[in-house]
Amino acid sequence: MKRYPAISAAAVATILALAGWGSDTPPQGREAETSPPGAAAQTAAASAGHNRADTMFLSQMIPHHQRAIQVSELMLAKKDIDPQIKQPAEDMKAAQAKEVEQMKSWLEAWDEPGTLPSGGPTMDDMAGEAGSEGERDAGQPGEDEGSDTGVKMTAQQFNQLKEAEGIVAERLFLTGMSRHHEGSIAMAEQVTSEGANPEVIALAEKIMTEQRAEVEKMKELVGKL
Repeated sequence: MKRYPAISAAAVATILALAGWGSDTPPQGREAETSPPGAAAQTAAASAGHNRADTMFLSQMIPHHQRAIQVSELMLAKKDIDPQIKQPAEDMKAAQAKEVEQMKSWLEAWDEPGTLPSGGPTMDDMAGEAGSEGERDAGQPGEDEGSDTGVKMTAQQFNQLKEAEGIVAERLFLTGMSRHHEGSIAMAEQVTSEGANPEVIALAEKIMTEQRAEVEKMKELVGKL
């Protein structure tokens, strides 16, 4: 009977490692060199599948969020504003900026164009809308408040906030953003019933939970003015 030389466990481990087995680390030249940070999450979101409701929700929510960010920045730049009222503006700006980037990444992963891929409306763009939208958006009883981006803080309200100071600005911000949030909540409710992508639905549920709480807080603050 032939006898074979004994191979130590350490030697076996070395051989397997050189072959690329027995390790969670991909061999050089494979996925390790081609997968950027966050790629796995984006791939998972893309591979989960999506439908038109998912795409429409993201394409409409991106500019809707961008408008809220612009309004928050406008409010934060004002002087003599109660810190309790500036805090919601800071929170909204931070949370919604992060959500905008997340939504854009999903549209890119799906090869679906966003409505405002370059960064959204500027303050001047929003102020300029008043000429064409001001009367329609003035909030007259019985008018249709819906649009392709949902209920939003209107151009007329934005212009008023831009010029206002002190308690007037505080009231305009709180009431305008409460209305704006109602649009986000309505769009989020729709995609939770019509959408197909689990990541999109999870984001919509998060938006509903957080913005409902923010609306309640803003209404409370209005009552104290």
